[in-house]
Amino acid sequence: MAERRPNQIVIAHSSLAEYEFDGDDGDRYYLPARGLADAPSFAKNGRTPIIIVPEHSGIRDLAHFYEKTLNEDKPFELIETCDANYLMDRDIALSDEILSGLRKRNNAERIELYPYGVTNEFLSWAQPLIQEGAVLVGDKKQYINKRWWGHKGGLHRWVESLDVPSFIEGTGMIVAEGFVARNKEEIIKACELLDTYKVMLKPYILSGGFDMKACSGIEDIKNYKIPVMPGGREYEEMPIAVEKLLKIDKDQYGELVYSIQFTGNKLIGRLTRQLVHGVTHWVGNQIPAETSEKFEREALEMVSGFLIQGKPQGPGGIDIISVKGRPVIMEINGGRPTGAHNPKMFREAFAPRATATIFEKEDKADLLNIDVNEAWYKLNVKTYKNSPLAFNQETQQGVYPLVWVKGLWSMLIAFGNSISDSRAKLEEAKATLYSK
Repeated sequence: MAERRPNQIVIAHSSLAEYEFDGDDGDRYYLPARGLADAPSFAKNGRTPIIIVPEHSGIRDLAHFYEKTLNEDKPFELIETCDANYLMDRDIALSDEILSGLRKRNNAERIELYPYGVTNEFLSWAQPLIQEGAVLVGDKKQYINKRWWGHKGGLHRWVESLDVPSFIEGTGMIVAEGFVARNKEEIIKACELLDTYKVMLKPYILSGGFDMKACSGIEDIKNYKIPVMPGGREYEEMPIAVEKLLKIDKDQYGELVYSIQFTGNKLIGRLTRQLVHGVTHWVGNQIPAETSEKFEREALEMVSGFLIQGKPQGPGGIDIISVKGRPVIMEINGGRPTGAHNPKMFREAFAPRATATIFEKEDKADLLNIDVNEAWYKLNVKTYKNSPLAFNQETQQGVYPLVWVKGLWSMLIAFGNSISDSRAKLEEAKATLYSK
């Protein structure tokens, strides 16, 4: 019999060291806010969430908003740090008050720890709790293990050791032909091995499309600036996956890119269609993916092979592209929840009957000039086909501000009778809420 999971779940979604200098400083706040967005779903399913966030008025407003609109009868506890450090984990480690409170909880009734990433900074405060029986949901981030399944270093052989197989070999997963290089010289060597300079360059631990580059020739490669590894780790320059550029299938909405999310060996919902701006920048997803049963079956078979081989303990996601109608693994995002985790959890908890769902983020701060309560008011006042545009739990239709932090970051989730209906509602909500 499987061991019963603790009822209390501590959600502490600190940003990661490798994100600190990626040009997106807001992640020190919106990643904890995304962790907060899990609380209503956990509470709806009978769990007791305790959420740790940095002190921030917009995040505090969001917590009160959830309790008012979703969880009046199932409140959750919010713990605020002093917000002195970019990494919230460092603030937690320095707070005797927070740590003593968590120890008391864990001693009275075991707690479950749900971080954004199991990093050294997280373990600096969580390890004593784990040693005393707290349950960890997550996989240790392995920056130095070059062939770990959770980053791009595991997808291909390395130029420096071509005789050593990659993790992906033997799993049944189909990936683009490629190699992993440590520097510009090895990137060029990888191109020579691939017999082309038309390649995609992917930093091996960054996410969200940051610093990826589609190259059409040698000059693009020479001009590419390799990101630096965080914290003075094994290499000064970040290793780069060099992949032969594939022609991704397209439709009227753009390239056909999909994803599937998991926690441990359990898949979270079905395959989703990714919404991408430009070549690499993820902005959201739609459910259902609107692909063929054969494509989804083949994709899920590859993912199942990965789950057996990789044995993940925590959350992650796999991005899949369509090439000539067949699924090809684009990347594995391991050791952390993806941007699609909490929307899919929200859908399962609050709108399981919804036929179609679309969710999109917005990270242009100048568009987010109102707070979450005003956004909700505007959605309730605005009508769509003679009904309020705001999400209604009874009908499981409408638009909900799943994450909304004024002046920083948002994610809207729209539920409709079809993809076109959900998309129309989402566009109406964006026109209503975002400043021009």
